[in-house]
Amino acid sequence: MSNTLLNIERWACANRSGVLTVKLVIPDQVLSYTDSEAEAGITVKPGAEIYHIGIDPRTGYHQETLKQGDNGDYHEQRVGFNLKRLRQNVVTLRRKLMNQRVHVIFTDANEETYLFLNQRLRTATAGNPAQGSNGTRLEFAGASVLPSEHVHGILLPGPTDTETDTGQDTSGPTIPDPGADTGTDGGAEGDDIGGDTSTGTPGSGGNPGTTPDPGTIRFLQPTTGNYFLINIDECGLPYTTPE
Repeated sequence: MSNTLLNIERWACANRSGVLTVKLVIPDQVLSYTDSEAEAGITVKPGAEIYHIGIDPRTGYHQETLKQGDNGDYHEQRVGFNLKRLRQNVVTLRRKLMNQRVHVIFTDANEETYLFLNQRLRTATAGNPAQGSNGTRLEFAGASVLPSEHVHGILLPGPTDTETDTGQDTSGPTIPDPGADTGTDGGAEGDDIGGDTSTGTPGSGGNPGTTPDPGTIRFLQPTTGNYFLINIDECGLPYTTPE
């Protein structure tokens, strides 16, 4: 009996780049790795905290590369990002992360979330604009035999407008839901939705309102009185179709 490889379908969309949201967990503070109600399954011990890092937009990246060693194949992992301005709480965080491992949970621009376990802080560069940098650059690196764990869903944003001197930056971005339905129903039958009034003829009535499908927006073209739908394809790009 033999098993066949899974079919991997061709994906025609471009890969969106960048890391959007990052959370750091100190391994010694982990209570459970299997909590179904927690992000990435990780919960921490009482009194411990998960660090939410509000990174500078368009500065984050991650990479995972298959390598070969004397003991066999393994995967090298890297994730890095910038933090705006030079801040004392970031310095405190850097001091906490020296000479120890850290788990990195992050969501990228494709809304995929990953868990890089047991990473080391390999780069911590702080500078001002005269030195070619405006803030702090952090990069974590590590390795594992298997590819990194994939976490379904996206990381929840931290509280807004709150920072502490414990190294926690909780001003991270909120990731929008691209499939949210922001359309509105059409007018009721007989409603005046405009038209040529130069001859005293009132505008024609609209069609009864209907709820658009998720991911579509219904709109009226005033010059023709026709309705169209704005749709979002699997690549996240818009296109129109007549209703």
